[in-house]
Amino acid sequence: MYSLLPKILRFARRVLRDFFLRNHGLLLTSAVAYNMMLSLIPLSAVLIVVVSHFVDPPQLLATITAEVALIAPGFAPTLSEVLVAFLHTRQLIGWLGGLSLLIFSSLAFRVIEDAFAIIFHRPLPSLKRKFWVSALMPYLFITIIAVGLIIISMINAIIDAQGEKISHLPMIHGLLHNHMGGIIYLVGVFSLVLLFTLFYKIMPMAMVPFKRALAGGLTATILWEIVRHMLVAYYAKVSVVNLIYGSMATIIVVLLTMEAIALILLLGAQVIADLQHSVNEEIPWYESKEDSEAS
Repeated sequence: MYSLLPKILRFARRVLRDFFLRNHGLLLTSAVAYNMMLSLIPLSAVLIVVVSHFVDPPQLLATITAEVALIAPGFAPTLSEVLVAFLHTRQLIGWLGGLSLLIFSSLAFRVIEDAFAIIFHRPLPSLKRKFWVSALMPYLFITIIAVGLIIISMINAIIDAQGEKISHLPMIHGLLHNHMGGIIYLVGVFSLVLLFTLFYKIMPMAMVPFKRALAGGLTATILWEIVRHMLVAYYAKVSVVNLIYGSMATIIVVLLTMEAIALILLLGAQVIADLQHSVNEEIPWYESKEDSEAS
């Protein structure tokens, strides 16, 4: 354990150096975060329209609110209000409005694809992806997210139904009730790992082995859970953002949260790129090319 820690630290230093210095990670992060903020509400609206044909809308809203709370703490109530209003007026949107929602919901995916191309350009062999494949890629992920929401909603509904069936058994009902939050949390975390892994497996225009995609997914999920708990603790106790930005505080908080998500998402991609680079250069994953030459 103690011998592994210095290797992990050296690899982390290498990842940070490659990301911030070689790939200009802050510029990539800002571009991805901005487009993620533009895409969040349209994407949620599209998912509401699609998934509401299979899942009861109140159950769906509760699921989306719970999942968004894992991603953007403090923004879930605002998003819930917007989606409730959208559900009441969705018949007025029409084909043109629906097309606009699809276009805006796909902006973030397109920018992420470009950012991944920069990060994966050096260590991974590139793929020849046709234009129509890149154009349809965002909607593939929208479909994957929709299927995931259906599955999570069904799991939550089953848990609720089982809770009602065993309500006459106080001990079992109490045990399930006490651990309901933990079960939902674990389902959300597992879904996040799977979503990150699919991103790293499918989105890059490069061949990414599943094991390395999973390594990136686990890295991104762990980093996000740490950042998310820090954000929750910060917003619960004190928020200088409200004092500085006033009525715009909600937008600023969402933008900062999207910035954190984008940074973690791209860092996970950099982890995969450096792992693959180590394999291609036949050097240990925890050493850079400069370190191996020096030794």
